[in-house]
Amino acid sequence: MYFPDKRHPCSRCGKSYKHRGSLTLHQKHEYSGRYLCHCGKSYKHKFSLNKHVKYECGKEPQFQCPYCSYRGKRKGAVKSHISRKHVKIPFNCPCGKSYKHKANLYSHRKYECGKQPTFQCPFCPYMAKLKKSLNSHLASKHMTGNHRYNCNCGRSYKNKSDLMKHLKYECGQEPKFKCPLCPYKAKRKSNMKTHIGIFLADVRYSCSCGKTYKQKAGLYNHRRFECGKEPNFKCPRCPYKAKRKSTLISHIGVKHYLDSDLFTCSCGKSYKHKPNLYNHRRFECGKEPTFQCPLCVYKAKRKLTLSNHIILKHLNRFTCTCGKSYKHKRNLYNHRKYECGKEPMFVCTKCPYRAKQKVALKSHMMLKHFNTYSLRFSCNCGKSYKYKQNLNNHRKFECGKQPMFECSECPYRAKLKGNLKAHMAVRHFKSSRFTCTCGKSYKHKRNLYNHRKYECGKEPMFECTKCPYRAKQKGNLNINNFRFAISVSDKRFICSCGKSYKHKPNLYKHRKFECGKEPMFECTKCPYRAKQKCNLNSHFLAISFGKKRFFCQCGKSYRYKANLNRHRKYECDKEPKFECSKCPYKAKQKSSLNSHLALKHSDLSGIHTCLTCGKSYKYQRGLSLHRKYECGKEPQFQCPNCPYRAKRKSSLQSHF
Repeated sequence: MYFPDKRHPCSRCGKSYKHRGSLTLHQKHEYSGRYLCHCGKSYKHKFSLNKHVKYECGKEPQFQCPYCSYRGKRKGAVKSHISRKHVKIPFNCPCGKSYKHKANLYSHRKYECGKQPTFQCPFCPYMAKLKKSLNSHLASKHMTGNHRYNCNCGRSYKNKSDLMKHLKYECGQEPKFKCPLCPYKAKRKSNMKTHIGIFLADVRYSCSCGKTYKQKAGLYNHRRFECGKEPNFKCPRCPYKAKRKSTLISHIGVKHYLDSDLFTCSCGKSYKHKPNLYNHRRFECGKEPTFQCPLCVYKAKRKLTLSNHIILKHLNRFTCTCGKSYKHKRNLYNHRKYECGKEPMFVCTKCPYRAKQKVALKSHMMLKHFNTYSLRFSCNCGKSYKYKQNLNNHRKFECGKQPMFECSECPYRAKLKGNLKAHMAVRHFKSSRFTCTCGKSYKHKRNLYNHRKYECGKEPMFECTKCPYRAKQKGNLNINNFRFAISVSDKRFICSCGKSYKHKPNLYKHRKFECGKEPMFECTKCPYRAKQKCNLNSHFLAISFGKKRFFCQCGKSYRYKANLNRHRKYECDKEPKFECSKCPYKAKQKSSLNSHLALKHSDLSGIHTCLTCGKSYKYQRGLSLHRKYECGKEPQFQCPNCPYRAKRKSSLQSHF
């Protein structure tokens, strides 16, 4: 823990003092001479023990709530109960704000109501009316580390209050709150309430206006800001009005973030949010990279960028004493908490399988017992869902509700806004496209945003080191580097079993699911088994719907949805714009023009040559398949009827 001006920290609670004598008095007062009751409870001060003996220890609750059957042992406990359960928001200010407690109303009138912000942030233009608001801003926006307060058990926390609660309720304590529905036990009452709320999905918090909420905080915020209130936050760009400021900010970010008033720096870069522009000017604009990677020559302008580089490029930084290593610290923490040296305690109800983590048991149920586990959450109307969130959305927006989202192109009406968007994208995709002033159109809004930010009117600034190619986006340059790599080592990631991959994530998935593993995903309709779930899904689609299941209005059909989208974007009712320089041929897609050049003009044949064996291919795809399956490889596909063996599965099928 870092203390800029206090040198003597307490090892138990985290407080620090400038003088050692103050630390000694603190430890003597806090951790020696506790006042203990014969019932087992302990108190910091003697008067607290006296009140406990007088009102609580062995006494019956004597203060009755006038609104319900609740009884408390102290009058203050009954007052708190009434303010929480039976009083909405009793303290109102003339400015329109309301508060649950009188002290909050008093602080609002003293420091906030009609006052100007007086506390200035030393790092940015932020100003606050309360000092605690400034401290929260500093801790969230300008804190150097993610966790400042550390406990002796190894846990770390961002806020001091969280560390104090951990020391009081969790560190070295046994769970004392037992669930009445299952063997689960918790150390905090709030965790037990959350756990019970998972089982009791029908227990909801309802308002008098008819709206229901899953959590009590949602009902409280609804009563404070929405119920019976008029919207007073107006959008400056359209007639939209919101009841909450956060809702208005989300509306502007979703509906108007493509407007011309983006936050632009003098160097030409533009940002969607103002804090990003501020950070760019502070750390990047005109600055030299100062953070050096200790494992390679990479240098970054920000410490966070360097941390992400180390996580992505130099994997498995966090290692356990048992030998397992993890990419992220939280995975190591979960491994030590639930797996390392622990016995499996989650038992499958369908088979003898046992898991150390609950999420592993859920995955097992979904993979092995798919037919009985796929639809677990059922509504009273008869519909069932795989995930609980879908059931909650169904009850909130669909069950017994009338469709309120109407299509502007046809009589279609939907109960969910997402369904209306999907309908517009499928049925009226031409009218629902996002078009730039330069003429290009996109299916998704984010693609139009990226086009305006990096491409529209911009010069290519990413240059390839192996050819004259220049790109406007770094991703396009990476694709070009992979496509025209000179040697195998430039782009190949090789496993110890001999297989090689173009991208590193593919090698990681191969090691995790395939290398030395048995197929564990079994088809329910045929003996097919797969090592990855995506392969099983593709197999299901192939045997259920056939090869072509996506149809365009012009009559063409495709096997994959991406091909249908590409057809609609470049081919359907479009004029060919790619012209061959050697003949009058014109194509609608650039890939078609490249294929035409390779087929019709023989001077371009055989340009892709393997450096190992010397074979040449007309297409880059042919060279890639040759390196993957043939070059220096043994035939691995055996014919069951004769001794014939093939290096490719297609060759074996032709042999049949």
